[in-house]
Amino acid sequence: MNNCVIPQKIANDIFVRHENGGKTTIHSNKLGLKFLNETATMVFDLCTGYNTIEYICDEMQSRFPDVSSDIIRSDVEEIIYYLRDLGLISIDDFERPLGCDIRIARNDDFRAIKNFVSNCLDDDKSYPASSNLFVSRDKEWYNEYLLRERQFSFGEINLINVKEGKIHDMITLVGVAFYNGTANIGTLIHGGSLSDFAVFFQNVGTLLREISIHKLKITLVDGIHEFQISDALGFELEAVLEREYKDKSVLVYRKFLPAGESI
Repeated sequence: MNNCVIPQKIANDIFVRHENGGKTTIHSNKLGLKFLNETATMVFDLCTGYNTIEYICDEMQSRFPDVSSDIIRSDVEEIIYYLRDLGLISIDDFERPLGCDIRIARNDDFRAIKNFVSNCLDDDKSYPASSNLFVSRDKEWYNEYLLRERQFSFGEINLINVKEGKIHDMITLVGVAFYNGTANIGTLIHGGSLSDFAVFFQNVGTLLREISIHKLKITLVDGIHEFQISDALGFELEAVLEREYKDKSVLVYRKFLPAGESI
């Protein structure tokens, strides 16, 4: 199974209840009554729609450090396919255009994100009037502990482009509403050319469609934020909130991510 596969829970008429002792009860008219043991429940709970197989294996390895990585991998894959066969999750075996360089930040990425953002802010003294940064100026906001807390509490999702072990680009989504398929961009940094970032952004769109996000929004303050998203990334102006921020207008841009189309 490809490391980049992202298992996603399926919203259906199956009844799921977590029991004492870490087990799970499952019932549906089609399946009847089924049970997941403690290990299968752990894997099922990690199928959030944005954890890759690689991440799930790493997380299970941390919980069972005495078990070999080969056994962990084999057991996780067996459970994933079993959950799929039960109709609890969907999996999509495919190769991403840029391999695993593009991913949702893992537990061991947050320190690198902190350093990446800090270095970008130090290198770009012109921010916020910058064409390659849309980011909070407060470096403490990107403290690795706060990053981890916000992502693990579903306050945000950090997507990064890693090449040769270093972060080159980053997008943070906030206000992710899975129930209606929308998300807001809170941080956006490209470390190279805008055309390279557009490729990264295209593949991010593919990943987002897999977790049922169909619309992205970004809010800019007129005359302060000058990020060139309109032409390069295909965003369109959706609304103007006049004198919304310190007597300046706030511009709301949006981009739809239709299923089956490139962004």
